Amino acid sequence: MPIGISEAVDLVKKVGDLVKAGATIGLQETIMELREAVLNAKDEVLRLREENQSLKEAVSSKSAWAETVAQYPLVEAPGGAMVRKTVGPPEHYACPKCFEDHKVYPLQSKRIVTTGEYGCPGCGRGFLVDAPGKLPEMRYPRGGGWSSR
Repeated sequence: MPIGISEAVDLVKKVGDLVKAGATIGLQETIMELREAVLNAKDEVLRLREENQSLKEAVSSKSAWAETVAQYPLVEAPGGAMVRKTVGPPEHYACPKCFEDHKVYPLQSKRIVTTGEYGCPGCGRGFLVDAPGKLPEMRYPRGGGWSSR
């Protein structure tokens, strides 16, 4: 079992007692134990530093994502779809499914006026974002056009 920091402190006290008593062999054994304890303590400090850095990165990542979540509330779009929408400019909608995976993909208009559908470039899902529109009126020329032949 590795020797920890508190055991190393106890060994240092024991070395002092052995020096006072003049016990050379016991002193050498205790010094070897002390060396091992110091090496184990160094390893433990290194492991704790790595763990601390990892935890700091995790907290920073969660904090950054929390800011992103605040900027993209879930809303009902004019077309009826539940999507994420930015609070500020540039105003756009984001895919709610990809958002759950901590990815932000702005929805892209499919340019279909009649449906108002937008698509996600990340997952490919479609969302009815814009309210469906009417078909544009078709105007045909009177007389002399292709229909009079």
